[in-house]
Amino acid sequence: MHYEFFHDSKVLLPKVSRAWIGTFSEISKDPRPSRTMKLLQEKGIPCGPIQENLKADTEQRKFQTRFKYLWFATKFHLGIQKNKSCEKFLQIRYQNYIVNIESLEEQDLLVMFDLDFLGLLINQPKRCRYVMDLREIYPEQYGNSISFRYGLRPIRKYLLKRHFQLVDAATTVSFGLQEYYSDKFGIDANLIRSTPHYSASKAVDKAGKPFKIVYLGVAHPLRKIEDFIYACSTSENEIELHLYLVGEPAYIDRLKQISSGNSRISIHNPVPFEDIHNTLIQYDLGWCYFSPETENISKALPNKYFDYIQAGLGVICGPNFDMIQESSHWGFGIFTQEFSEIELVELLNGLSTAKIEELKRAARAASEALHFGVEGERLFEVIETAWEQK
Repeated sequence: MHYEFFHDSKVLLPKVSRAWIGTFSEISKDPRPSRTMKLLQEKGIPCGPIQENLKADTEQRKFQTRFKYLWFATKFHLGIQKNKSCEKFLQIRYQNYIVNIESLEEQDLLVMFDLDFLGLLINQPKRCRYVMDLREIYPEQYGNSISFRYGLRPIRKYLLKRHFQLVDAATTVSFGLQEYYSDKFGIDANLIRSTPHYSASKAVDKAGKPFKIVYLGVAHPLRKIEDFIYACSTSENEIELHLYLVGEPAYIDRLKQISSGNSRISIHNPVPFEDIHNTLIQYDLGWCYFSPETENISKALPNKYFDYIQAGLGVICGPNFDMIQESSHWGFGIFTQEFSEIELVELLNGLSTAKIEELKRAARAASEALHFGVEGERLFEVIETAWEQK
């Protein structure tokens, strides 16, 4: 029997006139804000995005914007009208969006899924209650790229240090991120895991060779997907690796070249958000092995990790603290002691039918508790607590 919630709101419903979702991603393709919006709507609170996307950037606009970044970042570093510089910088970054700040009223609620939204609000009167989801290590989100290092990174540190007191409640996705924001910025963020909705359909417990491993997610050089390909290609076990990739086309093309002619590796077209679960239940194991190239990656506990569990798959991960904690507690995961190609190949060599079936049974059991029915209750309580403090 899976755990569900039926939260009777005694605080929020009578008082909130409307809730707004603030994110620069496409909500229909971004699970975390999408689930939050639907949760509030199901509770009887009108809820929708506060921003409107006007048009996609052209390469020329991106090129021009980088130069504007550098000018405003220089002005920002010099300490000249920092609030105004910060706001103007972010207006340029998001020039293809209209953010309807004027729509906010006193009895509204704004739930933000991008720290940059705060920069657009710091020179505005605070009209309503703010909740911020710190789902990334925002000052480290894009690693060491020059445009990020001298543009967004100092802006984001400034927002966290000087203006986060405007936020009434914060959430985050992992213990690692909780610890980071507490230690670096004194922010007390509530843990809300990125779990999907519960589904009764699961992968079958029975496993047979070849063992089928799936990775569904972003293709980026920092993910080192070529290491996945190498490990699965050189393992002594009978293994198939199935990749469903979105992201950098050039990197995806390189992965296709690397795996060309390799019968063990299949690169598929990405699947629509609503088809993820039914795609995953065809496999045995989910791949969630990310080398800690950045601090943001090292503390990740991503959506796909819980998507695998909800589908009833065992999980392969590296020595990431949060993943090891969850995997060890429930018994659905296997992991290496270090991020090493040799250890990874040895781990794959040690797989057996009995071990995979054991992992899948454990994932099926864990899926009864690790879903948005449980995490949604916690999120709603966080929002209500923020509202009570008004």
